[in-house]
Formats: sequence, C-alpha cells, structure tokens
Amino acid sequence: MRNYGVCEQTNKSRSNSFGFGYQIAIVVQPLDLTQNIPTSLSSLARIYRAQGKLAEAEPLFKRALEIYEKKLGAEHPSVAATIGELAVLAFDREQFVEAEILKRRGLAIEEKKYGSENATVAYSQRWLARILLAQDKTAEAEKLMTTALAVIRKQPRNGDGSDALALTKLGNEHYEADRFFEAFDAYHRAGNLYEKAHGPDHEHVAACREYAARALKKLGRLKCAAVYEAEAAAIRARAK
Repeated sequence: MRNYGVCEQTNKSRSNSFGFGYQIAIVVQPLDLTQNIPTSLSSLARIYRAQGKLAEAEPLFKRALEIYEKKLGAEHPSVAATIGELAVLAFDREQFVEAEILKRRGLAIEEKKYGSENATVAYSQRWLARILLAQDKTAEAEKLMTTALAVIRKQPRNGDGSDALALTKLGNEHYEADRFFEAFDAYHRAGNLYEKAHGPDHEHVAACREYAARALKKLGRLKCAAVYEAEAAAIRARAK
C-alpha cells in the first residue's frame, strides 16, 4: 500500500481568470512515512508507560529502536534516546542491572555526539546516577549526580511553574483514586517542570520527588522509592 501526499506548485508566469499572477497545480506524490513510524511508536509507548502498562510499552520502544538503528545508524541521537527510554522502563520494573547496561550504552552515544557540557548528557547522567544508587553504587552515583547538576543549573529557566502545579494536582487525584503509577508519573513530570522553571535546588522539586516516592511505595517498589527520597533529601540539604 502506497501513501500519497498533495503539494501545491506555483507558476508565477501566468494569470488565472481572477487576475492573480499565479496558478496552483495539484500534484500527487508518494510520501515516505518511515521516519514518522518510530516517533509514533515511542509516543504510544510513553502513554502506556504513564499508565503503568510497562509490558505494553516495552515492545513498542524496542520496535522503534530497531527502525532507528536501521534507518539512522547505531550512533544516532534518536537511537540513544530510545535506549534511554528502555533503561527507564527497566528502572520502573526495578530491573536495575538491565537498566544500567542500557543507560550506559545510550549515554556513551550522547557523550560522543554532544560532549560533556550538554543538557541531554546531564539528564542521562542523572538517570544513570539514580540507577546506580538503587544498586548501592553510591560513590559513582554521587559523582555522576554532582557532574549532572552542575550542567543542569546552567540551563535557562523556562515557565513559571503553573503547569507543574497542575500536574501535581493531577498526581494527587490519581493517588486518591489508587492509581499509583499514574500518580508517580505525574509527580515525576511535575518535578521536572518545576526544575525547568526554578532550577534543580528548589523546594518544589524536592516535594515532587517525595510525592513520587510515596506513590512508588504504594506500588511496592521500595528501591525506586528510596532513590527519589534520597534525591529529595539532597535537595533539601543543599538549601540549608
């Protein structure tokens, strides 16, 4: 099955019956949708993950990764990003050894592409630090977290936190309805938005990490919860 798109071609050398100096011709051309497929797969996978449907999300991320690697090559940033998504998925399941392997693989691609003073690299380093902390690899985790935060603090501020507040309220609604993974996801994203607005050392970021930990405990994911509690405690300690 072929997909077709319609484009307009303009001929300025002629006038149509209305007196305008151009004509529009409709040309039917085949479209290449291969670049949109992995993006759509990843978007759907994120929706599943936000709902706690991790088993449904994983094959979608893996299929997107296969397409990216085939079309763009193994060292492309989209490959690294998708590997990172799979690492987070493994973290969510408390499969920390697998998460570490995946995150190191994705981070290596990003460091080669962007260098060390880059926000994408810093956010991946922070995720790797969380994964290591969950395995009690404290020394390396703290070193990575310190390196990552130094770069994250330099990022321009964006927003006023109102969108983060809305997400926090949504997280509360999910929590009260016993939808604990949805609550965790909302709190996590709210913390990230507060960070973009106010920086990584703000008390609202710490509060959202604590709320996320509370939701994770309800899910029985105690190691993940401990990681978020430790992150919140470190933020509050830096504020003193």
